[in-house]
Amino acid sequence: MRTRTRMLDGELLDVDAPGAATLSTATAVSVVDVDSTELELTAGPLEVLEFFLSSTSTTLDRQVTLRNQLTMRHGALGGTPRHGRAFAVEVAEHRVFGSVPPGLALDDLTAWLGRMTFASTREGARVDLGPGQSWSATRAHAVAQHVGLDADTGYLLDVRRARTRSARARTAGHAVRGGSLSRSPRSDEHRHVVLDAPEFVSYGLPLAATSLDEVATSMSTLTTELA
Repeated sequence: MRTRTRMLDGELLDVDAPGAATLSTATAVSVVDVDSTELELTAGPLEVLEFFLSSTSTTLDRQVTLRNQLTMRHGALGGTPRHGRAFAVEVAEHRVFGSVPPGLALDDLTAWLGRMTFASTREGARVDLGPGQSWSATRAHAVAQHVGLDADTGYLLDVRRARTRSARARTAGHAVRGGSLSRSPRSDEHRHVVLDAPEFVSYGLPLAATSLDEVATSMSTLTTELA
């Protein structure tokens, strides 16, 4: 199975998973540096936003029009202002959302988002940054999606843009179709499989009832490439 997802900076990620029974719609995550603050943005379809709101017990009960004429809905994170503020911008069929700490003023958040240009594409939302904004130099653009192996097993695939060639590819792992495959140390509480490729580093985290061997077998045939 293949999917194509647009990362928030506009680049396209192609994932090919021949052994997968299903590949979910992907969620894109990027971090913006603005005014000495990190602002994490998540983009995906409406159901991804709804899951975030449900899992955090948050209601977006207010809205404001941004300078770019888009509507931002917002509300207290977890229903409690002391936890911070959640927000979401509707970009056609996509949603770009996140949360900020309680110390950040609403005017600052709306000013930051108002300087951005949001665009809807078939593969996902794209964000062009405004003056004084840049993509984080330390937090890679990422895409996450669920890989189903059968009705009961699967794993979370976390794909991150590689800024430099990983040392892991030179020192460990086995050569496979999509790069160099390795496993996290046995001492790790949450063990996972790592696929190191020239353009992306991918992490496979097994879900319940799924073994690390099953994840490794699937990821041995998986590829991640720029479109």
